[in-house]
Amino acid sequence: AGIGAFLLSTPQGGLATERRAFARALADDLLTRSERVPLGDGRFGRRWVQAEHRTRPELLQAQTGFMQGAAGVGLFLLQLDAAERGRAFGLRFPDDPFGR
Repeated sequence: AGIGAFLLSTPQGGLATERRAFARALADDLLTRSERVPLGDGRFGRRWVQAEHRTRPELLQAQTGFMQGAAGVGLFLLQLDAAERGRAFGLRFPDDPFGR
């Protein structure tokens, strides 16, 4: 998700279409690797389970945070959706090397 978000945040230029296509391929891969989970009200969500702790690979966790969890993945998917619809994505982080 971080690589895809970086590709989408780079200044637009001659490679914009290629960067967006690669970001779409990354998003498709992320969605393929997700688990569909019931939310209890008839709707479903997605989660990504990972083995973060290499000394305990059996400890699998689905995290919700930005850097290592669903929040970061979700933000990337929203950024990609905006790019594919030709809309501006207004969220920029202070450490964005391409901030405007």
